[in-house]
Amino acid sequence: MRAARQPTINPPGPRRDARPVAARPNGLASRDLGRLCQSAMVPQYEGQQLRLGGGGDRSVTAKQEAAHGGASHGAAHAQAVHDPGDLGARVTQRRRHLKLSRQMLAKRAGISAPYLAYIEEHPAVPTAAALSQLADALETTSEELLGAGTSRPPGQGCAPGRRVLQTLTPAECYDLLSPGGVGRVVFTPLDGPVVLPVNFAMVGQTVVLRTGVDTQLAAHLDCRAGFEADRLDEALSQGWSVMVTGRAVRVKKEDQVRRLEETNLQPWASGARDVYVQILPLRISGRRIRS
Repeated sequence: MRAARQPTINPPGPRRDARPVAARPNGLASRDLGRLCQSAMVPQYEGQQLRLGGGGDRSVTAKQEAAHGGASHGAAHAQAVHDPGDLGARVTQRRRHLKLSRQMLAKRAGISAPYLAYIEEHPAVPTAAALSQLADALETTSEELLGAGTSRPPGQGCAPGRRVLQTLTPAECYDLLSPGGVGRVVFTPLDGPVVLPVNFAMVGQTVVLRTGVDTQLAAHLDCRAGFEADRLDEALSQGWSVMVTGRAVRVKKEDQVRRLEETNLQPWASGARDVYVQILPLRISGRRIRS
């Protein structure tokens, strides 16, 4: 009695306009292809037609690829990132910062959307080539996506070339602060200046912070304060810095608190952060260094 013929299953393939694998090897290495299928609970049928997630129109069977160890893709495929760390979260955060959908980023990077989704949602181990193309599409570096240097202060090196220091206008300063993020609040108790990192949001030209009732900041309100935020690009040795000088006051009126709650400001620090603080600006200044 003849055995029933096993059906061929075709998972989502790469984009039709992607470059051939030989020209741009940015897909999964063979060992990672097997790991991807296993983790995603996709059955690996013998002789199943699979297209590498990173690009190319050439179909290979999982069995043949495993037998050759991915050699047909060259040395670049063999080099994989050994520890992805929080790569998925960093890719997602950077993609959203650039206001890109997954489909848009996949097209930019020349990888398939399912492969990108897997990288964002799982502890994926992409090849070095795929990581490099993803970093280029996100306008950053592979090192930044892997979180390199997060335990040391920025600015350890200096990129070659001549750079210019520019003074920013108040309008440019407020524009740079408008998305919110992380900055530093400065105040001066009797025993000397204190600088604290804080999450912030902007409401018009006012800096908004959240803190707890028992914090050092809450104990030094209704007085002069400073605020600074910046953005540095270590790879290019360029960036900007904005400084606000004003008065830090606690927001007490319920209607004002409700309005500030609409900013969805979420401090990184855990615990109750029910005190809303506004830094009412008296002066703002900023500088940008660029090539």
